[in-house]
Amino acid sequence: MTPIDVILDACELRRLAPLVDVRATHRRLVDFKLGPILCTSRPPRLYLSWDGERAAWLRRVRALCPSPVVDRFLSEVPLACRRMIDTDGERTELYLDDLHEHGFPEMCRVLTWPDLSRSRLVETAETGDTTETEDAAETGDTAETGVTAETGRCPPTLEPLLAPFIALGGKLAIREGYPQPRAIWVSEARWNGSVGQAAALLRHRLPPGFETLRRGLAPFGLVPYVDALDAWDGGLDVTVGLLPQTGATAEATTGANPRSSP
Repeated sequence: MTPIDVILDACELRRLAPLVDVRATHRRLVDFKLGPILCTSRPPRLYLSWDGERAAWLRRVRALCPSPVVDRFLSEVPLACRRMIDTDGERTELYLDDLHEHGFPEMCRVLTWPDLSRSRLVETAETGDTTETEDAAETGDTAETGVTAETGRCPPTLEPLLAPFIALGGKLAIREGYPQPRAIWVSEARWNGSVGQAAALLRHRLPPGFETLRRGLAPFGLVPYVDALDAWDGGLDVTVGLLPQTGATAEATTGANPRSSP
């Protein structure tokens, strides 16, 4: 039994094991190489990046999503840009990820298989100072902010789902080009010290697989946390990140305040 086995079994994703190179993945588990997406109203999914195994990853993804459109999409940006899939084995979203870190105006480009529709994630200023976004929306100058007047705020139908999390900080991105309102909140928890706060806010809405995962990974010194929340169609999809277990992260991910715990 490995941490990868725990993730696949606890989240009912064993059918996706052929997509995973255990050796390449194990070395990068705490670097967003692989993890579950646990949903409040949908079946769980798996995310898997090409980090550490680009050629082999591309072969498996092309077998999963055979189309020249997929090939062209994956070749759109420099090799330094991260590629990732989000899949349940039947429907797959392919990501050109973290593009903003390489000078692109959007955070991610997304191609959905099998319908081959395209969308993109554009970061807003919702969780911080919105002045720059407001000025850009009014003048139409979006080159610096990467947002438009239409994507400068969280869609109203999603505000009840995301507002408590937006208040924690992190990043908010709107899914442009998707057929219904959709937005993703990225916690940035491993960098801003808020590892346990999102899980505490979710409380009873946290998918049951999260607790199973926490117990199963503890013997391996790994702690799951809420890395992102994808809001759409009335539900929340919880992207689970992993951290090495320390006293601070272990207490934080249970929702306890380390300074007030006995």
